[in-house]
Amino acid sequence: MNIGYLILAHKNPEQLGRLVDRLCFSGSFIYIHVDKKVDISDFTKAINMKEGVHFVNNRVSANWGAFSLVEATINGLKEMINNKDVEYISLLSGQDYPIKKNNEIINFFEERKGKEFIHFDPFPTKELINGGMDRIEYYYDYDNEVMKKDQYETEMKSMGVKREFIKNMKPYHGSQWWSLTRECVKYVLDYVDANREVINFYRYTRFSDEQIFQTIIMNSKFSKNVVNNNLRYIDWSNIDKIKLDWIKNPPHPKVFSILDYPSLLKSRCLFARKFDENIDKVILDRIDSILSK
Repeated sequence: MNIGYLILAHKNPEQLGRLVDRLCFSGSFIYIHVDKKVDISDFTKAINMKEGVHFVNNRVSANWGAFSLVEATINGLKEMINNKDVEYISLLSGQDYPIKKNNEIINFFEERKGKEFIHFDPFPTKELINGGMDRIEYYYDYDNEVMKKDQYETEMKSMGVKREFIKNMKPYHGSQWWSLTRECVKYVLDYVDANREVINFYRYTRFSDEQIFQTIIMNSKFSKNVVNNNLRYIDWSNIDKIKLDWIKNPPHPKVFSILDYPSLLKSRCLFARKFDENIDKVILDRIDSILSK
């Protein structure tokens, strides 16, 4: 089985090079989207350009919580889908790392061929404050560097107006990261091209990268093949819900250290996030020592 990886990167070129080396094998294809805000030459120097490793040409300036993250993902997928050898596609960040060997990852997807692995939950959800409905009921423009990120929301609430969701669709949300079959990815790309109202709606939502794929897939024939699991080990235990503020103190997952190694070793997930070699490089060395055996 041939595995494709789309990696969204914006920092730590050397760590990205390490990730690429770890994922490389005879049946892997790796496409890297480097945030347009940073110098791509730092990343090209750090990457061992083996066969099957590519940089996404159509780069965008990607911003946290903004639609530009969806654009970066779609641009990368459009280049990947032209490679007819890719059978499964996993979306990763440059701070992710596999915690299983390549042959174990291959066997996992081979044994579950046709299954889509994406975390989803319908709106309103118990996972988010007030069901998370604010994410789709008000306008947001997190790619606009001039206006305040919650300006539209404040104005709409003062006027007592809300957005209507896309007709004949049920909204979903979930984790940004997933592993999908080639057929499912192709469906999503074709769908957004043919239904521009979906793009127009999600362009002005909060955290569209955690909604658009779930919504399109769960409203399609592929929903029957979905496993509600993104196969990622992510620790959110560092979040202080009392001090949480989407603008001033947004939530980010815990950065793993060597103290987390026992939990990572026990996990049945294929990948984990997130890591930062500038904070703790030893944990990556320890994982490599196991995966290299």
